[in-house]
Parts: sequence; C-alpha cells; structure tokens
Amino acid sequence: MQLQEAQDRDNRAAQAGYACQRLNTMTGMYGRLIATGPAELLAARYGVQIPSGWLPSSNLRQGRQGLIIRHDQWGRRQAAVLRMRGGEDVLSADGVSRVSRLGQGNRCIIPVNGYCICRDGSCHYITMKDYSLMNCTGILKPGQNLGGTVQDCFSLLTTSANVLLAPLHPKMPLLLHHSEIDHWLRGEGPVAQELERISLPYPSGLMQVCPLLKHQDSE
Repeated sequence: MQLQEAQDRDNRAAQAGYACQRLNTMTGMYGRLIATGPAELLAARYGVQIPSGWLPSSNLRQGRQGLIIRHDQWGRRQAAVLRMRGGEDVLSADGVSRVSRLGQGNRCIIPVNGYCICRDGSCHYITMKDYSLMNCTGILKPGQNLGGTVQDCFSLLTTSANVLLAPLHPKMPLLLHHSEIDHWLRGEGPVAQELERISLPYPSGLMQVCPLLKHQDSE
C-alpha cells in the first residue's frame, strides 16, 4: 500500500512537472495554474461528481474554463466548470476584506495540482511537498461569455506570499487546509475572525519550489 502511494505521488509529480516545463519559454507570466487532475483523484478527494465537460489544463488562467467546488442550495459539495475572471487580493484597495461581502453561494474552491511562476525564460513550479491537491479559495461573480450571455465566473483569491515564495513573487494563492473547505464554503463564523484565520500565508514547510531548466520548445 505504501509502495503504491509512493508511486502515485511520483506519477503526479512527473505529470505536473512536465506540464509546467512546457510553459517555461513564456516570459513575464505569473500564476499559470496546473489543473490536470486526474478526474478520479478529484472525485475521491472532494466527494463530488466531475462534470463531463471538464478538461485537464496545464495553463488555467483568465478567460479559460476551470473546475471549481462550491456548495449547492442544500449545502452539499458540487463541482462545476466555469470561466476564470482572474485574481483578486483578499483585501481590497481600501483594506476591507472581500470575504466580508460574501455569502455562502459566492464562495468556491479551485483545486489545482500546483502553479508556475515564469519570468525571463525561467519557470518555477510550486506544489505541495506531498504533491497533494492545492485548495485555492475563490469567489463567484457574474460575467459574460463570448456570446454575451451572463453566467457565473470565478476569481482566484490571493494573499501575501510566505517566506518560501516571497523571493519569486509578492503574492500567492490563498490556500486552505482540506479540513477547512466546508467551513469556508458555508461562510461560518465572524468575518473578522475568519479573515484573520485564512488570510495568513500558507505554511512554507508544507510547500516546495521546483526550478525548471530553460529550454527552447521546438513544437
């Protein structure tokens, strides 16, 4: 059993690293999310049915379709495929928490395998040390698709980078421990206490940075 788990971790690391390696000739880019699943892992991890329209992505960013986890009207976890609007800091420009304006139906989780920071021809792949899925927090907002139809979209919430990631970028996704997911989705607890709890940078000791070599992609 332990051998199989180790092999699974190695496989996830190899797949995610290869996906990010394909991005390393893109310069000046930040926050390319790696959301490759697989679907079976996502379904088991979050206890949801993955929509048939979901496609793995090694380049999830603004304008692309991504998988989110939210609560339905009965408070049950539900997976959906929505368009990403971009990223927003958990604190607005006036220092007021965006969380304070959210109800239960406006919160979501964006499960990703990791993400890349690419600058000047070099990329760094950020992931959990055990290669488990990252639970990125998000907010749902109405937006328009290419046809002009109004539909739900999601934005990734960010916060100050931890000591591991600060040398690469001042911001990082706002991450939750797995045990905190339903608390976040339900919107329980006083806003001030919730903000203090979740807006702290995720512990550096649980994450890792993997530098990727420069290369020229011939494709």
